[in-house]
Amino acid sequence: MSLGQRRSSVNPLTSLYAKVVLLGPFFEESRIKTTPHLLVSFKTDGQWSGIHNLAEENFAEYTRNPLRYQKLRYCDYERFLSRQLSQQIGHREFNEVKDLRIFRELNQYLLQERIGIPIDSLHIVYGLNTYDPVNAISTMDTLFTYTYNPNAVAHAKRY
Repeated sequence: MSLGQRRSSVNPLTSLYAKVVLLGPFFEESRIKTTPHLLVSFKTDGQWSGIHNLAEENFAEYTRNPLRYQKLRYCDYERFLSRQLSQQIGHREFNEVKDLRIFRELNQYLLQERIGIPIDSLHIVYGLNTYDPVNAISTMDTLFTYTYNPNAVAHAKRY
């Protein structure tokens, strides 16, 4: 089942979009090679939350209600922050990256915009999922992963 077919069963508006706007085989699963994923879980009152795939959650919310276009903008912003951070840090330890502006901005965004409740610990994983259409398998390449106290990270400064 292609991505367009899955969306068409969710909402009549997205069905029309899939038929009229998404021309050609550009969004078939076999054509999508690499997709970034930011996975987040957090600990509050001694309990870890489930793992949240932020892009998938944003896209699911958008397909349920296409008028919530800002959910797609959140995906873009999360992808931008994660990609910038992965390019700057390489495989450095948390203490070496916690003071970087881009890391502070990602941390602040997650706390204020995505989680919105007081938490004790945060676990973030960013990676690229690569699809091999010949073998029909996906593999995840983890670019960074950190578990830390988000309240010990300074707020991002706006310039």
